[in-house]
Amino acid sequence: MIDRKGHIIHIDFGFMLQSSPGNMNFEASPFKLTQEYIDLMDGVDSDLFEYFKSLLTAGLLEVRKNMDELVRFITIMMRESVMPCFKNPGTVVSEFMARMKCSGLGESTQ
Repeated sequence: MIDRKGHIIHIDFGFMLQSSPGNMNFEASPFKLTQEYIDLMDGVDSDLFEYFKSLLTAGLLEVRKNMDELVRFITIMMRESVMPCFKNPGTVVSEFMARMKCSGLGESTQ
């Protein structure tokens, strides 16, 4: 993630781009939402969970809107990188786009 001043804020690039924790490759979801987080929001039928879904949807739409810039940023990061998430540079961008659900930009995000 990049803040308004251009500083990189660490997020789990490995999970976001390609590799799962410990390179076990068991992550099937584009993001992690544990039962503990759901419980913290008072369950899936709560107002807090509805608010979370609206924020998540708005965030995903922003990612889609800025996909070209994000792909350029990822491409720059891949150059001569030793990060494990870049070990297969030919698939990094396509897998990132798949995780961000960019295959059907006109489809519903919910």
